[in-house]
Amino acid sequence: MIEANAPEDRPALFASLRYPGAGRYFLGLSLSMLGTWMQSIALSWLFVHELGATGMLLGLLGVVQFGPTLLLGAWAGALADRMDKRRLMLVTQIAMGCTALALAALDFANRESIAAVLVISGIGGLASAFDTPVRRSIIGDVVPKSALPNAMSLNTGVITSSRVLGMAMGGFVTKFAGTSWCFLANGLSYLAMLAALSSMTNRRHASAPPTSRGGARDAVRHVWETPMLRVAMMATTVVATFAFNYQVTFPLLVADEFGREADGLGALFAITSVGSFAGALTSARRRAPSLQVFLFACIGMGVSAMALAASPGFLAANVCSVPMGYCGGLLMSQLSGMLTAHSDSSMRSRILALQSVVFLGSTPIGGPIIGFIADHFGPRWSVASGGFFAAAAGVLGLAKGRRLRPPAQDVPAGSEQLSGVSARS
Repeated sequence: MIEANAPEDRPALFASLRYPGAGRYFLGLSLSMLGTWMQSIALSWLFVHELGATGMLLGLLGVVQFGPTLLLGAWAGALADRMDKRRLMLVTQIAMGCTALALAALDFANRESIAAVLVISGIGGLASAFDTPVRRSIIGDVVPKSALPNAMSLNTGVITSSRVLGMAMGGFVTKFAGTSWCFLANGLSYLAMLAALSSMTNRRHASAPPTSRGGARDAVRHVWETPMLRVAMMATTVVATFAFNYQVTFPLLVADEFGREADGLGALFAITSVGSFAGALTSARRRAPSLQVFLFACIGMGVSAMALAASPGFLAANVCSVPMGYCGGLLMSQLSGMLTAHSDSSMRSRILALQSVVFLGSTPIGGPIIGFIADHFGPRWSVASGGFFAAAAGVLGLAKGRRLRPPAQDVPAGSEQLSGVSARS
């Protein structure tokens, strides 16, 4: 049963927060993600500037972190559709918290090494492969389907707003206290998500697991047979593979091109995240997701990334990172909205897991490629090449997407058509 006790006059931007279960979830998520982004900054800095890793090794770090999602993500989504989501998420959150505490222990003891970091990150990546689809689909247990596009956009907004503060804090703490304190903070931050999950009393969490017995191939077939989703996922594959490898390009760009330290890296990530947060909020204000808006966001992200690559200095790079982040947040929120609006609750975890496979699972492929470009041609070329592919994916998607119209039965009741042409901004 869905909780619904909030007044009906809440602004549309926060429509999904009418449901108390969503409010508890987003609060726990925001605190947990704060620690995650702190660790992200610290781990990149530790790997490159304290352990001497190259761009290729940074790409390898992406492989062990996100490779499990590529290999297991779709299957993990099918598992989440069959299990009690809250219990499964409790297990994955505990596992990821333990890996963060293990990194902290090694770092405090000065026993860190490239091999140890890769192994621990790989274990965390395995837990994340199971956590990501259930973490995103559990929102559907506390809001009705009509509120899901808004909830998914707010989910992106919470993650990106946490990244703003988390990246800035991570850079500051790394510079003045050391990376070990960031790892410790992340390990402890999982307590917030565990508390939020434990407090959820929604009956859909306590009831028997969903009855769906379909496999991951059902999700792939559904996406492929829905032309709008097929175009969007193909474009996302290109953008995620080449343009979203910030964890590879930003540390090298900040240190090698602009001569900045960890606080500069944190600032660049944080300012990019400000743009991402604004993009997610823009998506949340829309009545329905739009393929056209998604594809224009791909183009905008690509053009902004190429401008960032050509920036003459650190200040100009930060200015260019705002529209790049905005378009990135907008396109991911729009994609999540399209997927949830066009999927039944019985396969939602599998659909969202497929998105994770495309978005996160592409990192093991794109990370080493982008790292190779950075090592041999410079960080600027690695950023510019990602921007070129993102813009090209958007242009090609528009050429195909103009001819698409969603099936009438897929359009949620009371919403606009989800075609890129008819949806209102």
